[in-house]
Amino acid sequence: MNLTDDFDDLLYGNASLGYLFESTGYKAIPSPSYPRPHADDNAHGAYSTERWGSKQQGIVDAIRMTLPAALCNEESCNTFCPDLADILYQFHLKHYSSAVTVSPSLAVALAVAMLAVLFRV
Repeated sequence: MNLTDDFDDLLYGNASLGYLFESTGYKAIPSPSYPRPHADDNAHGAYSTERWGSKQQGIVDAIRMTLPAALCNEESCNTFCPDLADILYQFHLKHYSSAVTVSPSLAVALAVAMLAVLFRV
């Protein structure tokens, strides 16, 4: 990952994934509008991200997302899947070197496949 931005900006500023979600019309935490979850929010369940992501020893950068129930249906997937693919593609373009290239069509296919598994469509 190319870390040209400071960490706070990468985490919840204009260089963040949350910023891209907000720019597409979705609420996101963390993001410029919502930099931190409320104290009573439940943010558990990140074992796979922590265990297998590149922070410790893994070789894969990991992103954990929790989606609202309103996006977890086939009808919403028709809009959300392409949006998610574009958001992840834009994040990849901004933060990763050009040595690894992901085409927009591949990003859409991966997002649709991922959500299809989640929704069991």
